[in-house]
Amino acid sequence: MIVIPAGSFVMGSPATEKGRYTNEGPQRSVTIAQRFAVSKFDVTFTDWDACFSVGGCFQIGDGGFGRGQGR
Repeated sequence: MIVIPAGSFVMGSPATEKGRYTNEGPQRSVTIAQRFAVSKFDVTFTDWDACFSVGGCFQIGDGGFGRGQGR
């Protein structure tokens, strides 16, 4: 796990940036009010299902990603 600290930052790239894609804007201020932790590594369906099988995680659907298809 890694901790994302509380704080503020500007998300998006300026309209004048060379090579900018249209979905990179508009720029806006984002504030993270409270720090939180996220996984440093990918969690596979196999990992999640193992966690669920021992009661450590709740059951989830595959969201259309194809559980059981090596993803």
